[in-house]
Amino acid sequence: MRTETGVVEKILPDHMVLIKASRTSLFSRHASSIGNATAPIEVRNEIGAEKGDFVEFALPERNIALGGFIGFGIPMLIVLLSIVVLYTQGPSWGLSENGSAAAGFIGGLILAFIIMKILNKAWKGHRSEASILRIIRPDAEEGQGESPQG
Repeated sequence: MRTETGVVEKILPDHMVLIKASRTSLFSRHASSIGNATAPIEVRNEIGAEKGDFVEFALPERNIALGGFIGFGIPMLIVLLSIVVLYTQGPSWGLSENGSAAAGFIGGLILAFIIMKILNKAWKGHRSEASILRIIRPDAEEGQGESPQG
């Protein structure tokens, strides 16, 4: 189990919340260069965190690897496979090699987008094993370790 922090973005049914967490800490230090700097994660909310709370949550490491493969690996494989298929088959259909590769790239992006939408709907019912450990209160932590002045 890994522990990460994030902000509760939305309260969901069945004691779940949507947390916005940093992609950099979740996936790798280069992940934020891919797109948004944050990633939404569904997490069990058994301690009653509310929207806007800054929380610490536990995330099973095996789900991170699977999520990375599904989110990055599958689309990349689909695009590469589309490029290769059209690059090799395009000339027999009357297309140039460069035109075939470009069409394969564009077709692969569209196909990857469609497949990822289907996978997202299929996984929507699958609940996360991640759970909130505690609500972090910045005002309470700032006072720790300081001595009262009189």
